[in-house]
Amino acid sequence: MAIGPNIGMELLTAGLPVGSVLIIDFVNGVVNGREKLTPAQQIKFDQVLAAHDPTIPAPQDDPNKMNNLLLKVILNHENRIRALEGKPAITRAQLITALKAL
Repeated sequence: MAIGPNIGMELLTAGLPVGSVLIIDFVNGVVNGREKLTPAQQIKFDQVLAAHDPTIPAPQDDPNKMNNLLLKVILNHENRIRALEGKPAITRAQLITALKAL
């Protein structure tokens, strides 16, 4: 199955861990890491791939979509690091406040 540039946004929108568990390989047209997902996440993953249209252009035309995508990835990574450190997760609002303070 071919994957298009929108697959990352589609997987993130479905609540799947892109970048930390799922790695998108655009060169070979695959998404690696499905075996590391929970059974419920695997079902979502399969549903996203079944509905995926590789002809939809990349979200770069809409800066707000790209910013939201980046924010989701940053929040996902930050909360994974915090979990490893034994700290509680932060919310999207807390992350935005911290980023504005930079």
